[in-house]
Amino acid sequence: MMEKKLINEKLELLTKKLTELEAEIYQLVKTKYISYYPCLEASESLCQRVQDINNEIYSLEQKIKQESNLFSVNSEFCTLNQELVNSKQIFSGLQYLVEINDLLQTAKETTSDGSLTEAANALNKLESYFKNNLGQQKEKITILKTLEVNFKIQKATLETVVCTQWSDSIKWISSSDSEFKVLTLSIATDRNLKDVVHGLQACHILERHMKKFAENFQKLVLPLVLEEPELAIESKSASSSRELRLKTPNSKKGSVDCVGEEQMYKTVFANLLLVLEHLNSMLLKIDFQQKDELQQGSGQTLMNWLGEEVASSFLDSLKQTVLAKAIPSNIKDLDGFRSVIDATQILQDKLLTLGFLQLDDQSLMTYVQNINMLFANKKSQTIIEKARDLMTSNLFESLAVNDTRPLSELPPLSSGPLKAIVPENVLSENTFKMPKCNISQNIDTLVQLAYETMCEATGSEECAIQMFYSVRSMFEMFCHVVPTHHAHSLKTVPQLAALHHNNCMYIAHHLMTMGHQFAPKLPRDYSVTFVDLIQQIRKNGIDVMIAQVQRQKDLLMEYLDGSEGFSNLETESNIEKAKKSVGQVVFQLEHLKKIWKPVLPINNYKKALGQLIKSVVTRVVDSVIALEDIAQDASQRILELLTSLEKVCGECLTSPGEVASVELTRHCLSWPRFTELKLVLNSSLTDIADRWAEGKGPLASAFTAMELKKLIRALFQNTERRGNLLALIK
Repeated sequence: MMEKKLINEKLELLTKKLTELEAEIYQLVKTKYISYYPCLEASESLCQRVQDINNEIYSLEQKIKQESNLFSVNSEFCTLNQELVNSKQIFSGLQYLVEINDLLQTAKETTSDGSLTEAANALNKLESYFKNNLGQQKEKITILKTLEVNFKIQKATLETVVCTQWSDSIKWISSSDSEFKVLTLSIATDRNLKDVVHGLQACHILERHMKKFAENFQKLVLPLVLEEPELAIESKSASSSRELRLKTPNSKKGSVDCVGEEQMYKTVFANLLLVLEHLNSMLLKIDFQQKDELQQGSGQTLMNWLGEEVASSFLDSLKQTVLAKAIPSNIKDLDGFRSVIDATQILQDKLLTLGFLQLDDQSLMTYVQNINMLFANKKSQTIIEKARDLMTSNLFESLAVNDTRPLSELPPLSSGPLKAIVPENVLSENTFKMPKCNISQNIDTLVQLAYETMCEATGSEECAIQMFYSVRSMFEMFCHVVPTHHAHSLKTVPQLAALHHNNCMYIAHHLMTMGHQFAPKLPRDYSVTFVDLIQQIRKNGIDVMIAQVQRQKDLLMEYLDGSEGFSNLETESNIEKAKKSVGQVVFQLEHLKKIWKPVLPINNYKKALGQLIKSVVTRVVDSVIALEDIAQDASQRILELLTSLEKVCGECLTSPGEVASVELTRHCLSWPRFTELKLVLNSSLTDIADRWAEGKGPLASAFTAMELKKLIRALFQNTERRGNLLALIK
């Protein structure tokens, strides 16, 4: 019973102390966080009293447990135990408030002292207190909202401090003078950067600042490393900072040439490693993850973070702008690429050591080790680019193709001695000969490029097929690029249309045999042929030439429209119109002769001019036949015009040693009508009757009976002789 009484007295005393403590803690929090009065001594006194009461509760709890047998039979002891539990709950709430007060005080003091990591840890612990502790007691502590507001203020203050510390510690400065552009990265050394970094990480805002740092690094530093072979890198230390300076000359004249594109990778690799090593020693070696007492090193540094942000895009740029240029352009230089592979391996190992690359990132070595594909891709790209430049540049500069110069000399496909083969059936010497003509110099270069590429393809089995398809793509592109890029010139410039026609025939001529020439030296699993492109390329040239001939025909017809059908040539004005019209036709035919005859193969030239002359002759003859009345003076003037036209037409279609009438008759089906018309205009009725010869003479072959009768009625007066002749013409 004595124990029971003693426990009861202690519980009453404990309850009284808790009530007093609760009032004092409330008053302390109110005074400190609502009224903002200083109360450091009161806080320290309360902390000691909380500890004393905690000891009393523990002692009383142990005593009650020792009397557990009495509790089981005595309901009063159960009541005492419940009172103790209630007191403990009250105490836990009071202790919770005291701990919050201590953490807030710690955060405030450490922030002021510059111990940013400690302050951030205190606030993080406070945040977890507000989220997880007390349970139902939390709702009963009315002062808690005030403490939460104070916590948020303290957290915002700390974030402002650490952000300011970071901004003041790391500065990017760009400057320039007459000779150099300078990018300076200044890192402060008069403050604890590691503490700043840990503070940012503890406040969960380090990622934001590192992203900004990575953006500046990618935007300002990496372009200089990749594109400036004359980049000068300097590191300087001052009393309160360290500086990394990147200097580039303002004048870039010859900067790449002085290094050489294929050797530029050495400079870029060296500059990259130097920059990263300086940054690592100045800032990026800092471990941003705090270590536990039992954990030795986390391995997560700012360099790791920077690598995660920029490594992927940087490596892509490094491949495209530096390593791609180091890839050889000729098969014979492939063995020299081993030095590039070795240098890349060293670079990757050092980047892994620095932590810029992840351990599983082997993309650099994977790229350079696939040299056959890289070479084939670069060669293909180079071929296509060069071919496109040739196709889109000036096509007017031409050269002659003849028996003595079918193509420039090419390297032999076989290194052994040549065997003389005597065929059983000897073909004509003209078989597979390109007729004499002119082609564009650029197209000749294009065909030579195709042969050189195919010769090179025979030296590498791994690259052969891709290079073969590059040549095919080159000629497929020709069918689209040239007609599109030169569309206006092909339509308006007859000489270019003729050159394009010859260019297409020249390419098709070589494609007939190119595949057969190289097939024995290329992999046999593929069909090496170009014959399927021949028809498409030929059609391309023929269509352009046909369109040009049609345009010239329309132009000649437009000129003849000015003659008004050679009617009323008795007046001076109509005579001038007819002379002008025929003069324009003559001039245009002479112009076409001047620009087409040296360019086109002679057969194609005569065929094209023959069609135009046929159109002119047909139009002139039909116009004269359509006249209802032709006076004697008018017929003489028409005859003069036809004579001048005949002279020019003959000159257009003949070469030395050829007869004009024969060539005109061969290439212009309407020429006999033209000749007979001239005879009729200068003949008597008797001569006309003789040439008609009862429908069996040359006149009957040129004109129908109706056409001849109409012409006679227009030329001769209505006499008995004319009537008799008209009666004979049936």
